[in-house]
Amino acid sequence: MRTPRFALVSGAVAATLALTLAGCSGSGGPSGSSSSSSTLTLANAVDINSFAPADSRDAYYVQYYQPVYDTLLQIAPNGDYEPDLATKWSYNDDNTVLHLTLRKGVEFTDGTAFDGDAVKANLEATRGGTGTSSAAFQNITDITVDSATSVDITLGQADPGIIRQLALPGGAMASPKAIAAGTLADAPVGSGPYVLDEKKTTKTVQYTFTRNDDYWNKKAYPYDTIVIKPITDGTARFNAVRSGQVDAGPGDALNADQAKSSGLTVTQSPGPGFQGLFLFDRGGAIAKPLADERVRKALNYAIDRKSILKTLYDGKGTVTDQTFNPKSDAYDASLEGTYPYSPKKAKQLLADAGYADGFTLTIPEPVYPNLDPLLTAQLGKVGITVKWAQVPQATVNDEYLSGKYALVWYQLQSSDPWQAINFWGSKDAPWNPLHNEDPEISAAIEQVQATSGADQVAAFTALSKLYVDKAWFVPAYFPDAVYFAKSSVTVKPQALQIVPSIANYAPAS
Repeated sequence: MRTPRFALVSGAVAATLALTLAGCSGSGGPSGSSSSSSTLTLANAVDINSFAPADSRDAYYVQYYQPVYDTLLQIAPNGDYEPDLATKWSYNDDNTVLHLTLRKGVEFTDGTAFDGDAVKANLEATRGGTGTSSAAFQNITDITVDSATSVDITLGQADPGIIRQLALPGGAMASPKAIAAGTLADAPVGSGPYVLDEKKTTKTVQYTFTRNDDYWNKKAYPYDTIVIKPITDGTARFNAVRSGQVDAGPGDALNADQAKSSGLTVTQSPGPGFQGLFLFDRGGAIAKPLADERVRKALNYAIDRKSILKTLYDGKGTVTDQTFNPKSDAYDASLEGTYPYSPKKAKQLLADAGYADGFTLTIPEPVYPNLDPLLTAQLGKVGITVKWAQVPQATVNDEYLSGKYALVWYQLQSSDPWQAINFWGSKDAPWNPLHNEDPEISAAIEQVQATSGADQVAAFTALSKLYVDKAWFVPAYFPDAVYFAKSSVTVKPQALQIVPSIANYAPAS
């Protein structure tokens, strides 16, 4: 079932702009024999703190949840939404009630049946959890179990992003018995293709998953065992793949040529997020100059996007003047080129705003190596002095969102535009910690929510133009997702996801 956009047809299957997760159907990944006796060992860039779907995150974390859990929906490698535990889905006329038809005959690995009551228990648990889907599920006002195979999800207001959330780890289905016991964080119980082997798992070192022999779609997963090793250092991951310690793992763009020369398969695909300066203080409470639109535009002209992308990622990515991903329907190609690199133009705008002699900005030390000297030089060239604030890496997100800083350089996803708006683009978004608001932008967001189909796409692009014209952000580029694998493994990249989904791997033979 292809569903490329939210509410494209009234009363039909609706969805938003796709990015991340592929789940558990055979169409989701390379084909392979379910009887092969083999192990797939993967490196991952992060470690996991909790296997509970209510606490789940996406991005790199999806690979930890996918072995043990099915999701209600899944996203195929090309970005289309497809059935998983929900076989059909449709909206009512005003897109406030989502009806799900559930797969029959599925059991969790503790013997509990998957049914409508299980869906209700999971959605309620995630709505009350701490994961990335929890905020989105606050819009769910009621979950009605019509039968064992039929559920209605009622929304407080139309939500273009809810379909995607049901395909992310937040839409993963765990055993209601395990939810009630409160044991999922360390002992996941799902209906997925694998189970966590606790005896062969050592936290922070490796997580071992063995085949669920009763899984309903075994042929989609050719490996008997999957091992995931958290290796946070990029060079260490590269060496682990090159030496054979692991079969595949997230790559580093700067090591891509060396990886190829070492005989590794290197895949490069559009990444889900943009990097740039997030301007938290558009009201000028911390840094008065940022309240002036001319100053914000000057920052956009002062950044040499191409040189930063070349230094940090060997040019592997796409420079941009806008926030929405090029693979998203919210993207407007005509906005590119709005802010060409021009120190002269930046200095003129600063002078017009009354800052001909420049000013000082305090910015937290970026998490990206080699970035700070580039920004120091480029902003310094137009008269802006950067004072770098030291931030503990372990608490970087908390520090960034503390309200202490006027701006930060970071990377956040934007391939699903509705999720992005609610993550960093609206007044109450968590990555708008000072809650800056512009009446025109707020009205444009309301228009996005009130429309569907082609009208909604037009509303998204109108909003994108406002973000650019008002210099609400300083986007720089979309880094590509680079992935390394041994030649013995076939890997299918996942559209707009930083790592492939588990179903996307198969033996090369």
